[in-house]
Amino acid sequence: MVKHNRTKEKKGPVWHNEDIAQKATAVFFGRDVLPHYGLSGKIISIAPTELQDIQVNNLYQDYNYVMEDGSWKHLEFESSDITLKDLKRFRAYEALASYQYEVDITTYIICSGKVQNPRSQFTSGLNTYQAVAISMGDRDAGAYIHTLQEKREDGETITRSDLVWLALCPIMGGDMPQKERIQAALELIKKSGSLSKEDKNMLEAVLYVLAAKFLDSRELEEVKEVMKMTQLGAMLIEEGRAQGKEEGRTQGKEEGRSEGKAAALIEIIRHKLEKGLSSDYISELLDLDPVYVRKISAIILEMPGRTDLEIAQKLTKVK
Repeated sequence: MVKHNRTKEKKGPVWHNEDIAQKATAVFFGRDVLPHYGLSGKIISIAPTELQDIQVNNLYQDYNYVMEDGSWKHLEFESSDITLKDLKRFRAYEALASYQYEVDITTYIICSGKVQNPRSQFTSGLNTYQAVAISMGDRDAGAYIHTLQEKREDGETITRSDLVWLALCPIMGGDMPQKERIQAALELIKKSGSLSKEDKNMLEAVLYVLAAKFLDSRELEEVKEVMKMTQLGAMLIEEGRAQGKEEGRTQGKEEGRSEGKAAALIEIIRHKLEKGLSSDYISELLDLDPVYVRKISAIILEMPGRTDLEIAQKLTKVK
């Protein structure tokens, strides 16, 4: 969910709607979600989410918030069990950001309904690292949606607070299929009389970002048609196609012909993976051979310390 776009200017009628959705989601979680889980204090701005260590490796985080007292709140998302490696990574984020920006930081980990008993601390030497794990598994998306549908049918008012939680249905627990969740959520949001147009657009953006972050390629295919029904969804999909074709034409047509161009393509794929997209979805988005994208994705995941150029050289040698 982190914005990893390096290009400030793009040719053609690109509306930057994915960036808009990401920013809206950052505001949404900081303002509407975290206070429900004990985040005290007032957020005054969004903090940097890209750090560089002494090896000049970019460390991408999901969201950072600057609080009124000068401290930071760091927000991460996990769709699978939290491992010791994950916690050490979050500790590294905190340590580097705290050192570089001279601030105190607390990490909140929002876990999807698939995560059971999330781990939130570990001890190393004399130090114990502690994060705040927030599990969405205790909320049944289907039951919550049905409750809101019944309230609407009975003529009861559905409040803004009700709909805030509705936007989180993709990462809640329960047996309701993702396509049905999002379709029902969009309908309730669309027909709500208690939301402004701005709030409706924000909640649609959150649904989009969470779907792209947490759903696998099969589930994403199921919700793609549903998301097209919204103005935001149609614009995002169109922008993704335009950007994917442009990147595919400029970076993908001559893949493997030179290490430089291959490295540029690998950088794009790496950034898409860091956003939580699957290799199959990336191949479709960039209009590339899925087998080739899977091979690159596997190397990136298996060898996180390798640079894009080193991976390109490895692929060239294999060829």
